[in-house]
Amino acid sequence: MKLIDLSGRWRVRAASRKKWVPASVPGCIHTDLMEAGIIPDPFLRDHEGELQWIGREAWIYEREFDTPRCPPEAAITLCCDGLDTLATVMVNGEEIGRADNMHRNWRFDLRGRLNEDVNTLTIRFDSPLEYIEQRQAERALPLWPGDSGPAGRGWIRKMASQFGWDWAPSLVTCGIWRGIGIEVCEDARVQSAAIRQIHDEDGGVALDVAVHATRVPGAPEGLTLGARLTYKGTFVTEARTLLPEDGTASFHLKVRNAQLWWPNGLGDQPLYELTVDLTGPGSRKPLDTWVRRIGLRTLRLNRIPDGQEGERLEFVVNGVPFFAKGATWISPDALVSRPSRVEYARLAKAVSVGNMNMLRVWGGGIYEQDWFYDLCDEYGICVWQDFMFACPEYPVFDAAWLENVRAEAAQNIVRLRDHACLALWCGNNEYAMETADTEGTAQQRPHHEDYARLFDDLLPSLVAELDPGRDYWPVSPHGSLPGADTHADIQGWDADAPAGTGSPIPFCFRAAFGPQSFPEPSVIKAFTQEETCDPASPLLLHHQRFSRNCPDPEPPVAKDPEQSIWLSQLRQAFALKHAVEQWRRARPQVMGVFYQQLNDCWPAASWSSLDHEGNWKALHYFVRKFYAPIMISSVADPGTGILQVFVHNDLRQRFKGSVTWRIGDTQGRIMRESGCAVTIAPGTVRRLGVIKLGDLLERLTAQRLVVWLSIVADDGYVLSSNSAYFAPPRDMQIFKPDIQVDIRPWDDHCYAVTLTTERPAFWCWLEVRDCNARYDENFIHLPPNQPCRIRVTPLHGMRIGEFREALRIRSIWDVLPIKTPEA
Repeated sequence: MKLIDLSGRWRVRAASRKKWVPASVPGCIHTDLMEAGIIPDPFLRDHEGELQWIGREAWIYEREFDTPRCPPEAAITLCCDGLDTLATVMVNGEEIGRADNMHRNWRFDLRGRLNEDVNTLTIRFDSPLEYIEQRQAERALPLWPGDSGPAGRGWIRKMASQFGWDWAPSLVTCGIWRGIGIEVCEDARVQSAAIRQIHDEDGGVALDVAVHATRVPGAPEGLTLGARLTYKGTFVTEARTLLPEDGTASFHLKVRNAQLWWPNGLGDQPLYELTVDLTGPGSRKPLDTWVRRIGLRTLRLNRIPDGQEGERLEFVVNGVPFFAKGATWISPDALVSRPSRVEYARLAKAVSVGNMNMLRVWGGGIYEQDWFYDLCDEYGICVWQDFMFACPEYPVFDAAWLENVRAEAAQNIVRLRDHACLALWCGNNEYAMETADTEGTAQQRPHHEDYARLFDDLLPSLVAELDPGRDYWPVSPHGSLPGADTHADIQGWDADAPAGTGSPIPFCFRAAFGPQSFPEPSVIKAFTQEETCDPASPLLLHHQRFSRNCPDPEPPVAKDPEQSIWLSQLRQAFALKHAVEQWRRARPQVMGVFYQQLNDCWPAASWSSLDHEGNWKALHYFVRKFYAPIMISSVADPGTGILQVFVHNDLRQRFKGSVTWRIGDTQGRIMRESGCAVTIAPGTVRRLGVIKLGDLLERLTAQRLVVWLSIVADDGYVLSSNSAYFAPPRDMQIFKPDIQVDIRPWDDHCYAVTLTTERPAFWCWLEVRDCNARYDENFIHLPPNQPCRIRVTPLHGMRIGEFREALRIRSIWDVLPIKTPEA
């Protein structure tokens, strides 16, 4: 089989105009108009508002291609991996088909439609907004409460957040957003293969491979199908058979001493390669080849009754229950065709380094690019995969709409089912929660029974048919009452209060939670194109889409507007640290946490731990610590002066080491030091004991007492460190730290910055002014007389003198208007 790539240079024009401009495929109309200099960058300033006209235009893409040379009986097919969204496809002026779903791929027969030499391919995209208005006029869908998008957007199968979200701009775009090409099949092709794993107790794995191939009329007899498994390029096993008349064949492959795939932090991620080939009689040259990388593992969702009219959830991999630690994933760019594999790889590495083992692909975006799932396979990042339904009402009463959804779901199940990372299919985001809130008449609003046909019948039946080894979860959050804390998984924003000794947080599988924060000042200055960073700036407020959770810090306020940017990050990080540590202490009642959200699709205030430029916010440095497989945490009781100490082990192996603690005050004086040996069973949390500090609490007051905790491995390496307080952070009496700085070259590209202080520096961070930089550690507590070395990598070259001049080191002392207490 031959593939002719039609990606690359195209031309585009508005249907109402005659002038063409160059276009790139894959791409979208916004990126093409930007490249042509017709529109400004919608991410800068408030340009987004000026560009809403684009979504009301029809746009025409066009290019020429040569007629492929092939026998007259060959099948010639135009294959479109992604058309966004309402597309009419024409060849040489003749319509050959239409598309109406961004989430599907489309195939159009070209036989009998091509010229002898050169052909013109034209794709017209009609206005999504006008289509929605037309369908709303026929039968209106109500507007979801708090929705910034147009009422009725559920009519169109398009990325929901393109219409705007509480963290996203409104950029209603169109275009050929994934690959496009021509497939020429002269004999036969491998259409699909389904793999079923059967794991033995003796460590072997059997693979049942069901292959479906299609023949072209007149294809020769004696075609052969083969299945071959390799590991790191080494042959493992294979089987061959003649292709039956109906095109279906099955193989049974046995893998002895199988190398099992594990999530990040639990083991390695070995990937086998399965190749299915189709060969002609007497030939070894494949006519067609189907290749997949697979991980050998079992991965299921356990639903365990909790005896409180609810249930709890836990994921089990290879027979081992594990704590799911992750975040909600959104597309890395509002213009989804733009990010490269390199950008995805950067994010995947940040997830892995952040000690995460799961991401939730959110239902208001896209079924992600293939390379996203490839990277998750490689890094051991499990994927909770939403179907693309989020919040708005949908016309589930419409038979044609449901058939469109059926095809969409089936295609994506088949595309993704072989990935080791895929853990779960989830029907939708928040529909059950919003059902109780949405207002609408009986005539306007689809009945619950109609939604049950989609989320309780159609989608789970497709998963059972096409991906029978995978679990299905109908909705997140899931429970009989919106926001009920006794049910399996819940979403909530109760972790957004600055946490000190803290209030109780419900113990459930947490699917989304957290407060917002701003990106760092350099990012804000870049997109506002202003010299200052004022949270009250109209341009910054334009990039804040959820005013109810606006990250304005609580009193005491920062010393100046720019410092309040950093304070928002610290507030977010500490709130989530408090919440996640409490949930991890609740194991096994709580067996999973996803915060909202990992990343951004444009520069804005949001719930993310990574900003749109890939910079780590304070939260992501905290994530790496509170998601660490070996962790120490504590609970302080200011009433009794008792500190409970907990040690966590998420590994599959028993941990042996020691716990140390230093007790001092905020001025840097150390009153007591001690420690003990510790052994922690795998997959457990253990209450190590209590430290009684009532006498020191009475002498120093809760506002000055600090406990520094560490877990140390037998080789002396500190695996986890933490600190404990008996008062909320905002009430602590902090002294001005005397930070000493030593800067030396680490290598040709980065510098080692060593910090020491006699007085502790709380929430200390580094910033290289006017330069993006990467830090291997940041936003730390600097204990007294304990040097801390941080590697800093500027993203463009800097001499050591320039680096020294640009480096800024601050702590909470520099942000808040703190008055030094008397010693």
